[in-house]
Amino acid sequence: MPKFDPMTGELITEETTERTSKKSHKTAIIASIIAGVVVLLGILAFALAAMLFSNPRTTVERACAKTFAEGGYLYDALKDVRGFGKEYTVTANIQIDMQSEYSESSMAFYTQLGVEGKDKQLAGTIEYNNSWITIPEIEYKMQIDEHEARLQIPTIDSHVFTYNYTEEKQGYLTETASAEDLQMVDDALKMIYSSEFPKDIKNTEFGVKLLDFYRSLKVEKSEAGQFEVDGTSRKCRGYAIQITQEDMNRFREIYQEYIETTMADQLHALGMSAEEYTEQIFADIRDMEDATLRFYVYQKELACVELESAANTYQVVFHGGDYRTQNIEVIVNAVTVCSIEGELAGDEETIVIDLMEDHITLKYNRSTGGYDIRSENAYEKMEMNGILSIGNKEIGLTVDQLALEGDYLNLVLSGDIAVTKVAVIDTMKGEIFDIGNASEAEYDELFDDLNQLLYGLLGY
Repeated sequence: MPKFDPMTGELITEETTERTSKKSHKTAIIASIIAGVVVLLGILAFALAAMLFSNPRTTVERACAKTFAEGGYLYDALKDVRGFGKEYTVTANIQIDMQSEYSESSMAFYTQLGVEGKDKQLAGTIEYNNSWITIPEIEYKMQIDEHEARLQIPTIDSHVFTYNYTEEKQGYLTETASAEDLQMVDDALKMIYSSEFPKDIKNTEFGVKLLDFYRSLKVEKSEAGQFEVDGTSRKCRGYAIQITQEDMNRFREIYQEYIETTMADQLHALGMSAEEYTEQIFADIRDMEDATLRFYVYQKELACVELESAANTYQVVFHGGDYRTQNIEVIVNAVTVCSIEGELAGDEETIVIDLMEDHITLKYNRSTGGYDIRSENAYEKMEMNGILSIGNKEIGLTVDQLALEGDYLNLVLSGDIAVTKVAVIDTMKGEIFDIGNASEAEYDELFDDLNQLLYGLLGY
């Protein structure tokens, strides 16, 4: 029996299905353009105001700073999270139960991640059960420093396995793995070691160049705009910045320099240059025509940020409420693609986000720290609740339940996660086995020992 689209009356065929798919794809592209354009340009001004301007000089800068200076209860709780950048430890104690059409399984693990500068250690235990196999609790430790990665699995063997990722290998490993494969491993470990908590760009070379770029753009008064703020249509003062392709090229060059100095090892491990990475980030705006970035201000705060080019208009509208960012709407060519609605009632805050096909509701109680998150789309439902606690030296997150219900898998997770400001990195003790330089005979002896231990562990 033929099927018809209830909205258009059109016969649904493979062609119309394909067209619908293309339409959805186009919508997704529009969303990525929002991220690429509005975020890189509009939010650039917000970030500059928040991070670089201690004394904002213009009306636009002051409006940006004031708009993002306050938020709801969750914002107030999270803005107190400071000092967890250089040294910290993350611990997690998690139980996961999974059910699919074919099997049921469970996993329990305790994990401790210690970070001291770029040195890192991951340690813990893990066990797994399903219908076919039971893996008893296994203890492990992994470390990495500027020269070497180390692994120890005390449950199975007392050896400390080491691998120097900065030196040439001389052992049996070079006969079993190609030079390209070893280089890939080395690059991946360099990427892991070099990754660290993002630094504040204020007073850095990148921050100075970014500030100089922003201040080279001329801000002029423009026509007033009419926007709904705090439930009433308001006349808002307008300010405009003309952005040319030359301006975007300058910003791209500054950003590429930043990537080259901060992400070189990570990108090399991915087989990508800073230029290629930047090309992907700026792909949606590479051929953008000259555009106008407008800021509309009402009572010294933002009412709207608008980017207009010859073909498209993008808007982020701040509808206000208890604070200006409580209700936000993202509009592309007069179509709302994302909305955020907030409400404060007593000690409880509710935030509702509609983004494309996703509907997300977040509730947070500032007195108890209790939170409840629910997300739903056409394919899956998710519910998560527990307690969030934030102190001067520790952040705690308990998960009473995280339930995921999908087409192919149902999952229930519970446990707790904590972050402390102290780095916990233990010293590994045991006989060293140098993976990169061990001989074939040493490998043979090791494998014989491990086989016997594994058979005993699994009960064979």
